[in-house]
Amino acid sequence: MKKSLLLTALTAFGLGSYAQTFVSTSPENRNVVLEEFTGIYCTFCPDGHKRAQELHDAYPNDVVLINVHAGGYAAPSGNDPDFRTNFGSAIANQSDLCGYPAGTVNREHFPNYFQTDNNGNPCGTNPTAQSRGTWATTGPIVMGESSPVNVAGQATLDLSTGKLTVVVEAYYTANAPTNSNKIHVAVMQNGVIGPQTGSSANPAQVNPDGTYTHNHMLRHLLTGQWGQAISTTTMGSFFTDSYVWDVPADINGVPLDLNNLEVAVFVSEGNQYIFTGQMAELSVVSPNAYDALPAAIDVPEFVCESEVAPKVTIQNMGNETMTSLTINYNVNGGPVQTYNWTGSLNTAQSEVVTLPTMSFTHLPTNTVWVATNNPNGQNDQVPANNVSTKEFQPSKNSGTTIEVNITPDNYGSETTWKVLGPNGSVIQSGGPYTDNNNTPVSVTISGLSNGCHTFVIEDEYGDGICCSYGNGSYSVTSNGQTLYTGGEFGSMEEKTFNVGGTNSVEDLELVSNIAV
Repeated sequence: MKKSLLLTALTAFGLGSYAQTFVSTSPENRNVVLEEFTGIYCTFCPDGHKRAQELHDAYPNDVVLINVHAGGYAAPSGNDPDFRTNFGSAIANQSDLCGYPAGTVNREHFPNYFQTDNNGNPCGTNPTAQSRGTWATTGPIVMGESSPVNVAGQATLDLSTGKLTVVVEAYYTANAPTNSNKIHVAVMQNGVIGPQTGSSANPAQVNPDGTYTHNHMLRHLLTGQWGQAISTTTMGSFFTDSYVWDVPADINGVPLDLNNLEVAVFVSEGNQYIFTGQMAELSVVSPNAYDALPAAIDVPEFVCESEVAPKVTIQNMGNETMTSLTINYNVNGGPVQTYNWTGSLNTAQSEVVTLPTMSFTHLPTNTVWVATNNPNGQNDQVPANNVSTKEFQPSKNSGTTIEVNITPDNYGSETTWKVLGPNGSVIQSGGPYTDNNNTPVSVTISGLSNGCHTFVIEDEYGDGICCSYGNGSYSVTSNGQTLYTGGEFGSMEEKTFNVGGTNSVEDLELVSNIAV
C-alpha cells in the first residue's frame, strides 16, 4: 500500500532521482500544530474554537488546526452524533489536561502556560495541555523558533475509487536532537453539522436552525496513533513516503463529505514534541466527466401537513463543472415530480436544493425518493449512485387540550417555550425561569382549533436543558398520552402535532408493497 524512501543527501552525484520535489530545502521557522480537545457538550469549547480560528487567521500559512473530540463531553447521548475517533483519547490523555477545552501547541511543555486544576496544580508531571487563553501567546513563541526539518504533503482524492493518496516529504536543514523522529498524516473534515453546547460564544459557526458547524474535526491518522519512524535525522537527510486510505462513507455514523476534507502533515521528536507541520495540497480527481448524485435528503422527523418540501444535497462527482441537473422525486411512490436545477458546481462540490412542495397521503412511515439524472444534459456515467431515499413519520395527533411540562435545568433563565397555531401565531408561551430552581412547571392549554400546531422550546445559551447543568426536561401530553419529550438539544427544538388529526401511526392502515 505504501512505498518508503529514506536517504542522506551525501552529494549531488549520489542523489539521482531521489531528491525532493516539493518540500523546501531552505532553513525555516517552526509552524504551529494546535490540537484542540473538545466535545459537543463542552460549554466553553466554542470559545476555544473561536480563539483557535483567530490564531490561524492571523498566521494562515503557519498554523495547523486539529480538533480532537474526546473525553466525557464528547460522548454522545440519545441520537446525538459521535464525533470521536479511535485516536483521540490517547492524544488527549498524554497531554495531562485538567479540563475542557484544552489544547496543545506542538505538544510542547511550556513551563509558564500549562493547564492547572482548581488549586493551581498541574494534572501530570510534564503537562503539554494549555487552556484556551494562552494559545495566542505560545503560538507566536513557536513560530519564532527555527525548525531542523521542513515537511510538506501533496494529497489526491479519487472520487471514482474513494481512495485518498498522500505523498509526504521531509528535509532536514539541521541535525535533529534525536536520531529518530516520526512523521504524521492527519485527515480532518470541515462543515460537519451537529449540536454544540455553548454555541452562542462562537456565533460565526451557529446556523439559522440553531445547529453548529464543526470544522477541523479529526477523522483519521494515516500513519497510525503515534506516526511512522524517520530513522535518519541529520542535516541533509531527505524522507519521502506515500499513504493510501480507502475513505469510508462514515465514521461512527457521521458521513465523510469528500468536498470538505483537509490533510495535515507534521514531524515530531517522539510521541510528544512536534517540530513543525503544514497543510497538504489536496486535489480532487474523477475519471468521469458526468456523474452526479443526491448526497443527502433532509425532511423533518415528523410532518403534520399532507405536503412536504424536501431538501436534497446534490453533489458533482464528475470532472466537468456541472451547470444543470434533472431531479426527480416523489413521496410514498406517488406521482413523480421533476425539478430542473441550474447553477455551477466544480468537482466534489455540493449544494442544498429545496424542492417544490408536493402533496402526499400519509402512511405509518413515509418515504421520500430522489433520483438525479442528465448532468449538463448528458447521460450520467455512474447511474448506480443516482437514487436516494429518506423516511419520516406523521406528526402525533392531539385533542383540543394539551399540557406542557417543563423541568428547568440549573439555568432556567435561559429557557423559553411557545405553542404556535396553524397560522403561526403564538397561542401560549412560558419562561424564562429562575436559575437553580428545578421545580417542574405544568401549563394546560385548552380550546385549540383543529390543524397543525408547533411546540418550540429555546435555550438562550445553546446547550438545551439537559444534561450538562442539571437534568431538565420537557414533555407535551394530550388526553393522558405523551406526544413528545426531550431536553437534549442546542439552541432550539421544534415538534409539530395535529389537533383533531387522523394521520398518526395509530390511525393509519399499513400499506405495503410501495413502489419507489
